Amino acid sequence: MTYSYIGYQSLNIALALSLYATILFFADGKNPFSKYIASAQRAVMAVLVLIVIASLALWYALFTRDFQIEYVASYSS
Repeated sequence: MTYSYIGYQSLNIALALSLYATILFFADGKNPFSKYIASAQRAVMAVLVLIVIASLALWYALFTRDFQIEYVASYSS
């Protein structure tokens, strides 16, 4: 399992969690002390962590000049 796969999968999971948090917020947004709102807040924190992991994977690819990733190949020389 490579770092590019880890970055890609962390973005996929972050997308799913952000949709989950959005649905929970709109479903029970009127009650700020609801267990669903608390769950949505934890999901947002998990999205933050997953995006940081994906960013670190991209930075690693940039610094090691791994040209298998399209972004690195087009913005590195």
